Amino acid sequence: MRSLPLILLLLTGCYSPTFTAYTRYHTQRELASYHVLTPDPRLHSVDYLGQSIYFEWFIPKTLFYSGPASIDCYVRLKNLEERCFSIPIDSRSGHTQWYLMGYDWYNSCGIFTYRAHLIVNDQIIKTIEHPLYTQLILPSD
Repeated sequence: MRSLPLILLLLTGCYSPTFTAYTRYHTQRELASYHVLTPDPRLHSVDYLGQSIYFEWFIPKTLFYSGPASIDCYVRLKNLEERCFSIPIDSRSGHTQWYLMGYDWYNSCGIFTYRAHLIVNDQIIKTIEHPLYTQLILPSD
């Protein structure tokens, strides 16, 4: 009976926000026609090749309803081009992907590294960085 208050306290405790991200390659092997050897124009097309960054999040209720939420991401491609984008979040938990596909992926040589922020009410709640991410140092003129 002594442990009952402790168990109740643990069950009603606070949750911390979670945020994960990872890159994923997309190839023709994901197509059913690749495995059953049926004709498919996408099998020989560059448009289906590429990479994506997969995001997954969980935001506690009190934090989520305190203001608008979004994912802000900075991506450096292998040709050293940088891209920034923001994804609005309309649910406490979920997942989404950002795609770099086709000739866009082919010309940039793919995703090199990224840094993503989970933002609620204009405050950074969690940050996730690819292990190779660093600030780009540009030479001064």
